[in-house]
Amino acid sequence: MKTLRTAFIALMAVVCLPAFSQKSFSIEHPFVGIDANLSKFTLDDFKFKFGYAAEAGVEVSLASVDKLVFIPSLQFITKNSNLEYKESENTTKYKDYSLSYLQIPIRLGYQFQTGDFVVTPFVGPYIGVGLFGNYDYKAHSGKGNDLGIDINVGNGGADPFDNMSRFEVGLTAGVRFDFREKYCVSLHYDNSLNDIGGSAWLKSVRWQTIGLGLSYKFK
Repeated sequence: MKTLRTAFIALMAVVCLPAFSQKSFSIEHPFVGIDANLSKFTLDDFKFKFGYAAEAGVEVSLASVDKLVFIPSLQFITKNSNLEYKESENTTKYKDYSLSYLQIPIRLGYQFQTGDFVVTPFVGPYIGVGLFGNYDYKAHSGKGNDLGIDINVGNGGADPFDNMSRFEVGLTAGVRFDFREKYCVSLHYDNSLNDIGGSAWLKSVRWQTIGLGLSYKFK
């Protein structure tokens, strides 16, 4: 926990200090939006597939006079990843993992005016707190026999994924397009920096997430 806290404070400092070194900021009206995302685990020796999920949140932009913008957000995000592997010649196993987080990205961007659009590339850190999750497990023997199991992640069960860390620290980067003064389309990529595996068997477990979102500015 101490390592995570130190890493997050350091990442926030990298983003915040350049922003607050400016002389003046204006606070824009908040955006509320929803995203569709593709996410997956990265784990040595296993090839996970991207799964479909969604996220929703609110963000506020602090814009400086020279077009530097500081964008803190609060998101509820679900991440999904799928695993298929052969246990034996006649048995294939399927696991579908779904975890939900309260996530706080801290983004720093620069605005470009291009016609009717304001284009803002951004980068910054994020921290996520795992709220709940589950996975579905099926084993197919080749004879049509399936076994479906729903297990809560974090309950200390026999599966190593039950003991995954609830805390995630990572980096996010992307671009947003503001138009008609109240709409925003964004594309972002998130990648975990810390290992969220919870056992000796689960090492170097990280999330990769690609999100596409639409937001509306309340005035």
